[in-house]
Amino acid sequence: MKTIKQGNKVHIHYRATMVDDGSEVESTFEKEPFEMVLGETKLIKGIDKTLLGMTEGETITVTYQPEDAYGFHDPALIAVLDKNEFPENSIPGIGWMMKIGHINVTVKAMDEKTVTLDGNHPLVGKPVNFEIKVVKVH
Repeated sequence: MKTIKQGNKVHIHYRATMVDDGSEVESTFEKEPFEMVLGETKLIKGIDKTLLGMTEGETITVTYQPEDAYGFHDPALIAVLDKNEFPENSIPGIGWMMKIGHINVTVKAMDEKTVTLDGNHPLVGKPVNFEIKVVKVH
């Protein structure tokens, strides 16, 4: 069996659940495995450290604190835009998620003139459980 090293391409299944109530956030177990290169993670920071040294077929469950998961709230990712910046028929509602450029944002507040957008991940500042299964190591 192949052991995962830095730079390996790996296919994994993962299931993310909330520490506080066990609710599922996301899972790939019913889909195609997630493909990544160790050291170029696009998931969460802690995944690389967890996968290093694991082997094909191995499964692990890990709890990640915010610093290794989705980070901490960054006030620089909050923007207040004038409603005039949105097309007339597409004014968003509170709680809506959208993509602006390459950043996913959530509408946090609105008033008669402005829309407040938050580019922080919805799970920022929260610990998260990850069940990870290594499917293939290249």
